[in-house]
Amino acid sequence: MYLQVTTRCNFLCKHCFGAYTRKGTDISLETVEAAITCGIDGLQSPEITIGGGEPCLHPHLPEIVRLVQQVRRNRDIYLITNGSQLELLEWLLDTGIQVYISDDEWHRPFWSVRQTQYMNEHPEIPRRTVPLKEIVPHGRAKNWSPNKHRTDCTCGETHVHPDGHVTICSCPNAPILGNVKDKIEFPVLKESFSLYWGSYFCWGDYLAYRADKENN
Repeated sequence: MYLQVTTRCNFLCKHCFGAYTRKGTDISLETVEAAITCGIDGLQSPEITIGGGEPCLHPHLPEIVRLVQQVRRNRDIYLITNGSQLELLEWLLDTGIQVYISDDEWHRPFWSVRQTQYMNEHPEIPRRTVPLKEIVPHGRAKNWSPNKHRTDCTCGETHVHPDGHVTICSCPNAPILGNVKDKIEFPVLKESFSLYWGSYFCWGDYLAYRADKENN
């Protein structure tokens, strides 16, 4: 499950599939609780990824992490951050969850002098790099991505948005399956996609597959 805790971000990376800015929406703690107890998180994999936007901008991120730790082992909890909030980053690293810093040509131009120094002093912190071949034509990359042929969103996990709406992946056109606060029956939804459902499912790829079948 991809738990999107905010749509706000303090970086304006060129490759961002969400085109996030400093203005956005934060998930409520009530919605987080509903998301991790409604039964959706075990459908595809035991892992829960806490993301954004930039998750460290959420004013209650420590509370969110503690809530998720109640239902998942630390090795199954992932958080991806741009690393700009250094004090919070150090707290996260001490929690035992799997923390990854986005470190590539898209994020580094926004690093402060202090962050650059910190990252150079701590090479042991896991990094996450987005190579050019993985940039999908969504968001800020929509008009320049060299991968115009790609139909996927590179995030084929069940996506819980800050308002509680659930989509089958992170594709911009992925249909809303319901809302975690409505206690919908996700196993029924799983059955509807049984042919394609696995550890990875992308709505864009599914539509491309269906179109190819109809044309051949």
